[in-house]
Amino acid sequence: MNIREEVKNFSNVMEEKLQKNDHKGGWGDCSLDYLTLRMREEQAELFESLRLYHMFPSEDTRRRVEEECADVANFCMMIADRVRLS
Repeated sequence: MNIREEVKNFSNVMEEKLQKNDHKGGWGDCSLDYLTLRMREEQAELFESLRLYHMFPSEDTRRRVEEECADVANFCMMIADRVRLS
């Protein structure tokens, strides 16, 4: 299977964010309710970063949007992983 360059780039950002938070432990013991709540909190942060990007487009605000997207995606991945294992 060929993986699109965009998917590779985004998954690298996701992995960077996960590794940055390795000290917090994994998500194996987290409830679906908790993971869903955290995903929604990250979604709110994403919306805020998009608002800032629209108002002040720059490399910093672009990177913040990218990182917030990765945070949301990581919590979605955690939810999918927990459901897959149940």
